[in-house]
Amino acid sequence: MLEEKKKDNAKRQAEYRKRHIKEGSDQRLNVILALDVKLALERMADFHGVSNKTILERVLLDAQRRLLEDLNDEQQTRYYGATTPTTL
Repeated sequence: MLEEKKKDNAKRQAEYRKRHIKEGSDQRLNVILALDVKLALERMADFHGVSNKTILERVLLDAQRRLLEDLNDEQQTRYYGATTPTTL
């Protein structure tokens, strides 16, 4: 019975990912965070009334925007060349 339940859970998770990961627009990220970081993420999301995903996206895009403001053209080219859609 336990094996059957594991298969059910795996199938349910696969179906969820299929529904929520749109081709080319979303990517799955699986990370292990320090407890204080996870709690901060959850508190920020709760405070703003949004999901952990939304907070993480906002924080990362804001940090990237601030970084780019301080980079010259050559540095920005190097920055954007560091990752391409095939390496993400």
